[in-house]
Amino acid sequence: MKFLILLLLMPCLAVAGWQQLEPGLELAYFADPADKDEERIAILRVDSENFDLKLLCAENGVSKSTKKWCEDSGAVAAINASMFQQDNKTSVSLMKSGDYVNNSYFSKDKTILAFNCNNDTVPQFKIIDVTCDDFVELSQNYSTVVQSIRMISCRGNNVWSQQDRKHSATAIGIDSQGRILLIYCWYAYSTYDLNNILLQLPIDIDRAMYTEGGTLAQMHVNNAEKLHNRGWAIPNVIAVIPKEK
Repeated sequence: MKFLILLLLMPCLAVAGWQQLEPGLELAYFADPADKDEERIAILRVDSENFDLKLLCAENGVSKSTKKWCEDSGAVAAINASMFQQDNKTSVSLMKSGDYVNNSYFSKDKTILAFNCNNDTVPQFKIIDVTCDDFVELSQNYSTVVQSIRMISCRGNNVWSQQDRKHSATAIGIDSQGRILLIYCWYAYSTYDLNNILLQLPIDIDRAMYTEGGTLAQMHVNNAEKLHNRGWAIPNVIAVIPKEK
């Protein structure tokens, strides 16, 4: 009875209605807890047992929409990998995969998405936070690393200050079970407000990093008709690829 009363008194948060697209791949749409009647955020949850992440880059200079990246690569989903420079190719910070180096510059940004691990002693997906992790040591275990701006820290904190600027955004997070969360918010929020919303949603988010904002921010998921994508061409994406059986 006490538990029921507590639930009734809690603020009404958006309920996670995860739709299983395939085993290990789930999609949910969320409303802002302050405006629960309107869905504004799509989150794709990816389990490493069934799917790999892959960095796809316009090495030949041909950018594509996330939908086109999926169609050409066989990916089931794709999202902005990071912001990029005026050459429409180079990431603003460190980005490399195996022998391919898009940008060797290790910037002041504090989070690095790491995947394609080369041993079984580390998680297959990891968001490294340089304020509490040893990047040099951990990065030796992964062949792909993509650096970007921290949103939610290793301590579960919103590290942004409030700002006037508001825009749509994409982000990549990870939950406490090590599942990747690909996040697309098509509503215009400040990043500070978006971080707070993500921390309130029932998604068990552990860390998160910003990957793009404004009209270039996009995520494509096969057979997800409700996603509000404009289809702008972008040079670098994180793609979700089914594991080879």
